[in-house]
Amino acid sequence: METLKELNEKAWYRFLKVVYILLLILVIAVTSFIILGDNNGFKTVDNEKTEIKCNVLKEKGKEKVFTASEYGIKFSNSHFKDGKLDYPYLIQWSDYIVKDILKVCKREDLLNDDVITMQRGFEIYQNKSLSEQEMNKRWKEDSMKIQNAISSFDKIKYLDFSFKMFDVVPQFTYLYVIKLLVISILVILLIFEIIRRAFYYIVLGKVFPVKN
Repeated sequence: METLKELNEKAWYRFLKVVYILLLILVIAVTSFIILGDNNGFKTVDNEKTEIKCNVLKEKGKEKVFTASEYGIKFSNSHFKDGKLDYPYLIQWSDYIVKDILKVCKREDLLNDDVITMQRGFEIYQNKSLSEQEMNKRWKEDSMKIQNAISSFDKIKYLDFSFKMFDVVPQFTYLYVIKLLVISILVILLIFEIIRRAFYYIVLGKVFPVKN
């Protein structure tokens, strides 16, 4: 055999072509499913445009707003629910992001405590309905309870989220996932094309055999 026409006359080759096409479709489908699953669909958070506002500034009246990517802060879709920041989830499961934000907000003094304790302290001392004595008493009691709690599930129960240490205004984009899908599909097509050409070389002795 020297041509594709002769090769197409073989039943085993036609069978391999069917398997090849089905396998190609399957790999593309699985890859797309994984990418969309990891990103919760086509829409993903755009860290370059997502803004963070500090609420823990020592100097009142001096607002500090910055974008997440500006300081290497990376949110994922799991941090948001119905287009808004899932603040309790972030506090409970992404303490490293919270600490990075507090560093940008110039509140390194808060980093001596764990994130849940920090949040409770902010809630207490922002509550203007309490006297200073009541604030200090409640802080002493609640911080001790949080420290003695065994798991984050037990600790988070002491928070009411009446005040937030920072606010996040998210922006979303479809471009990232689309680009990722296009690049992945192109890579898969390239790999399958290399396999096809290698097969031609083995069977017909040419990488680009003649048709007739």
